[in-house]
Amino acid sequence: MENGYERVELHLHSKMSDKVPLIRPEEAVALASELGHKACAFADCGSVQAFPAFYDAVRRLNCGREEKFKAIFGYEGLVLDDGPTVFYNIPHSADKTLTVDEFTSVALQVNEDNETFIRVAASKFRLDHSSNEYVHIEDFLEDVDDKIYSGKGEPCGSYFCMERLSEFIGNGFITGEDVFDVLGLLRRAGFGVDIESHEHFRVKFNMPAISIEDIKKYACPKAVPALADDLTDKAFNAGKYVVDYMTGEGTSDPAELNRRIGHKTRSEMFFCEPYNIVLLAKDSLGIYNLYRLVSEAHVNYLSEGPRIPLGLVKYYGSSLLIGSSCDGGEVFRYAESVYSGCGKDRDRALEIIKKDDEFGRMMSFYDYIELQPLGGKAYLYDLKLEDPKAVNTLIVDAAEAYGKPVVAVSDARYLEKEDAAGLDCIHESLDIMDIDPMEALYYRDT
Repeated sequence: MENGYERVELHLHSKMSDKVPLIRPEEAVALASELGHKACAFADCGSVQAFPAFYDAVRRLNCGREEKFKAIFGYEGLVLDDGPTVFYNIPHSADKTLTVDEFTSVALQVNEDNETFIRVAASKFRLDHSSNEYVHIEDFLEDVDDKIYSGKGEPCGSYFCMERLSEFIGNGFITGEDVFDVLGLLRRAGFGVDIESHEHFRVKFNMPAISIEDIKKYACPKAVPALADDLTDKAFNAGKYVVDYMTGEGTSDPAELNRRIGHKTRSEMFFCEPYNIVLLAKDSLGIYNLYRLVSEAHVNYLSEGPRIPLGLVKYYGSSLLIGSSCDGGEVFRYAESVYSGCGKDRDRALEIIKKDDEFGRMMSFYDYIELQPLGGKAYLYDLKLEDPKAVNTLIVDAAEAYGKPVVAVSDARYLEKEDAAGLDCIHESLDIMDIDPMEALYYRDT
């Protein structure tokens, strides 16, 4: 502990990561525990294959310990900006036109803690192909005893409500005001079960989603759903808003509606420069969503390595902490470009960034802003960057202005400082050319 702060490392790379770091999870866990740290996170590039060894190392360490060490499972990935999106996680289909045949609008009455809810309402709409119009067909309403599940014992009452709600929604789309917040709460309640008992199954809510906020932003900026005090009316009005949007556009094809607002196709995405992002799982739901994103990246978006569309990060963002990553992340790149464009006048760059809508959009997306050691890869690989310390301090002040926490990470590839030579030898054998030895990327205790 230094200056009253407890150190927790949130960005380690195991031997399973890209460019073959030297760290074994069991050695990192032992070192972290020896230093008095209560947790650490692995966030390998493009891989989650270290998770079993990491989990096993922490499990063994915790045997007989009163104060348990926490394993934080993470992933460092490359994100592709897929552009404006209204319809999320729609099926891949190259040979037929997609149609929103059915969708359900969901509204929740949320408690003051914003983490639990006491009532669920839903309105289902179906496309009548004979008239080519949407028809409201039925409603769902239940009071819920929602609690954060402890991980053991019988499921909470909200879990069984989620089973019924999922059956009500069926194979259609889901929508509602703040649909990603709604999905986060529904998924958390649906994961409120001990699957090791083999008596219940998780309710995952992975149906395609329609974002009303993105309709307002990109397609119908002046139109908003009608206000309602009654929860059922709120769900219905949100659904009617989506109906009016698709009716006004003259199509119920989600891919076509996405294209009209500038959404990129998969082939178009691959022409965009990807940027780094770090994802940390908060709980078992976060780990599941992390696996979904990694699977999508390797199966459907593989181009010179796995890539993740930004829209999927938003869709599967439930129970994930999103970090801005290194110099390859959009926050660092944007701050550095503003700093350079101001003739390296740091104070002027800060004033510009504080008022910049694009930078504000970036900052609102992340849960925390990451800074890495001076002399690490962020500064060894980029010959054009002359004053990384100034950019780092600029980002710290900008994060404070936007109310975002800043996390200093090791981005460690090895545990001890003197191990840098070993990593350089491996890189040389693989013809990976670094500018200088990676002497800064060791596990730090301060």
